[in-house]
Amino acid sequence: MIDLRITNLADQLIKSVDLKEGDNILIECIDTPASVAKALTFAATGRGAKPVVRTITSEVERAFVLHASKEAKTFRANYELSLMKEMQAYIAIRGAENAFEWPMCLVNSLPSTNKS
Repeated sequence: MIDLRITNLADQLIKSVDLKEGDNILIECIDTPASVAKALTFAATGRGAKPVVRTITSEVERAFVLHASKEAKTFRANYELSLMKEMQAYIAIRGAENAFEWPMCLVNSLPSTNKS
């Protein structure tokens, strides 16, 4: 049974993007319980939309950012761009399992400006 608060939030979010029947919507759930993705999926399909749902964990994303080649990152960026071009709406929900996972990842992956 899905928590009614999650169902209500999902319904409000789906209404806020003004989905129409047949619209494509990308739903990204980052570090959130599966129940959030399920509720958003139910709400979107209930309006006749076609959801594409991605569940993402910061731990895995961090590993990709830190260790993937430039070519892999470019390939992924092009894939995500082509996916986004097919969407009429986008919703992202971020949890907070580890709020420091991403900021340190990004800081550590920046090019060095030390010229010495």
